[in-house]
Amino acid sequence: MFAGAALVAVAFGWGTKLLNGTGSESQADKKRDQEFVRLEPTEKYDELRTLGTSSGPLVYTAFERKGRFIPATEAQAAQNVPYPIQQPGMDNYDRAGLYAFLAYYFASMNYFYHTGDTEPLSKVTDPEKVLHPEILRLYREKRGWVISADKNVLSANVADDLIAGEKAKNTSRKILVSTLYTTKAKDLAFYVKETGEKQDIRKYLKYLGRFSLAVEHLRGQWVIVVDRDGYSNRNTYEPIYPQGFGQL
Repeated sequence: MFAGAALVAVAFGWGTKLLNGTGSESQADKKRDQEFVRLEPTEKYDELRTLGTSSGPLVYTAFERKGRFIPATEAQAAQNVPYPIQQPGMDNYDRAGLYAFLAYYFASMNYFYHTGDTEPLSKVTDPEKVLHPEILRLYREKRGWVISADKNVLSANVADDLIAGEKAKNTSRKILVSTLYTTKAKDLAFYVKETGEKQDIRKYLKYLGRFSLAVEHLRGQWVIVVDRDGYSNRNTYEPIYPQGFGQL
């Protein structure tokens, strides 16, 4: 924890912390934070403690299906990839809503990895800011496709021990930080159809291994937020808005 910082951490039983402390901020930071606070819910975040822990795999179940999933091969890209649909209640300001949002987020990433289509992901964030630029380029230039026998290129899990937030700064905003970890599918590669090359795409997977993911509930929906200054001594969390959300 940074010197002089007061961090209030509330455990929700599934790897989430509420960053809502008081400490030294510049007047400009405080003013900017208050602009975000006005977009946040006035009610308290519902931890839904009676449901018990929700650590473990992030499982999403709302998909549009057009037949049996056929994994990609060197001959063709994956076929009939299930299309994630936003669930009712996904924007609720409670643990169930946040869980559904995170599950949809990674289901949409998996859909992109199989198809190159960012449409589902763009409904909750800006794909340009959460996907590696190289894999975006490969798909946009129609260079090839991801080969994976598993529908989940990334399998995301919620950790039950709280390690996120140790470097986070004080903020008057209701920012939640979840500790997650992901594993990748076996025999994963990007197949370049012109050359037959199979590129190791681990370096293109932005979320791989153990990491923390910060979110904020703004204008009635969950939004991914990032620390613009990389956990410096400033409080500079920036939302990654989906298209059409509107700027602050």
